[in-house]
Amino acid sequence: MFPTQAWLANYNPSQPMPPSSQEITDCTLYSIQFIADAYHLRKNGLISRKIWLLWERQIKRTLSGRVFQREWEKVAVEFSYDPQFLKYVKTLMRPERLPSSTAVASDALAGESAPGSTGLQ
Repeated sequence: MFPTQAWLANYNPSQPMPPSSQEITDCTLYSIQFIADAYHLRKNGLISRKIWLLWERQIKRTLSGRVFQREWEKVAVEFSYDPQFLKYVKTLMRPERLPSSTAVASDALAGESAPGSTGLQ
């Protein structure tokens, strides 16, 4: 289970940032592996668009948190076998500049274009 203090700090900038630890790095790796599994299930049509849009909102919130941002630098190499997934994660980690910036990037990764969507199609 993800350490509570790290999880809270990821979502709330007013919480103190925990020092990096092997436990946090490992939990981040496990979490992103779960996200990668869901990503590939969606890409292969095994998760509906409706469900994916709900999940992706929380995935983005998690990945854009400061703990995951810090730990990503340590675990990204584990996903080097899949450049598309690396690009997808980096896109979600970016702060949003426009309301549809994630939609455009995610749609481009999926090779599809669907104005107003927020994830893989």
